[in-house]
Amino acid sequence: MKFLLFLLLSLRAQAAPWPDFPWLNRTPQSNAIASVMAFSSPYDLQFYRMMNIWRRLEKKYSGQQINFIIIANAEQGLTGSDEVVRNILKEYNYTSPVLLDLNSNYAKSWKAYVSPSVNLISHDGKVTNFDPGNFDPALFEKKFAEDFKRKQISCTT
Repeated sequence: MKFLLFLLLSLRAQAAPWPDFPWLNRTPQSNAIASVMAFSSPYDLQFYRMMNIWRRLEKKYSGQQINFIIIANAEQGLTGSDEVVRNILKEYNYTSPVLLDLNSNYAKSWKAYVSPSVNLISHDGKVTNFDPGNFDPALFEKKFAEDFKRKQISCTT
């Protein structure tokens, strides 16, 4: 686990080894200075909320090489999760990276058992978790902006 985390958080010049699961829309930038991952079920209203928040933040921080990623976790016993996710993305014209985690294996590797779970991963390897299941967008945006301002989310050149 530490090895995967180290690779994921590697410096700008190195590529991040994103999983081989199906990516919808596009894959994340491999040279990002930070990645923010939201693990959410497409059957949860939080999924729609995360799309709106990530869209706004991606626009605000455009050009900063930051990945805003949603990991769509499949629900046990429910079939057709991939079709549901694709329809939601199309309906909401969402174009940011979405990982389709059909067996929730990627979510489990991050111990993201509750929807939504949000992790902010900075280039130096620091992972900040945000109250799983009770995500507060205002608190997250404040913490994100503070870290960005203090250059904890920055690129070493």
